[in-house]
Amino acid sequence: MAEIVIPAEFRIPPFYDEDYIAVSLEGKSIQEVLLQYPFIFDILNKNGQAWHTPWNTPEQTLPLLLEAWKVSEKSMLTSLQKKQLNGKQTAISAALLINCICWSASLPVEEAVSLIQLQQSSNAPVNCRERLQFVLSRPEQYHSFIQLQQLFEEFKKIYAVQQAIKKRHF
Repeated sequence: MAEIVIPAEFRIPPFYDEDYIAVSLEGKSIQEVLLQYPFIFDILNKNGQAWHTPWNTPEQTLPLLLEAWKVSEKSMLTSLQKKQLNGKQTAISAALLINCICWSASLPVEEAVSLIQLQQSSNAPVNCRERLQFVLSRPEQYHSFIQLQQLFEEFKKIYAVQQAIKKRHF
């Protein structure tokens, strides 16, 4: 287990409140790591400790991110049915979306609430910044979950169109 410094850009609730976290990455899949530690690859990169740079291979990592979203979505649905949705689940899902948008453009996330980065991305759904602000301001609400579902669906469509255009040009 390693102790990792959380840079100020990522020390933003609901993602991280503390200055350091104890992280155990050994023997875990990328999906498990993403579902446990939001932005961990970007944090390690910012700290100069990058051992994996998933934004350099978006064709390989985006399916993993989307699969992680499916796992998170299923968990959130179960929690909603029990009326026990917590902010941490929503934050992890929001982090997955931010990773999808940035990594699909072959860029690391520069800060936890990378709103400027999202606003400038051609991969971001319409009004993504405002919609994510809503989700993160009300992480326990059903409407935030629905908003996340819609954002992921829109992202998948945008990414599919971009991939089709890219294939057509090659």
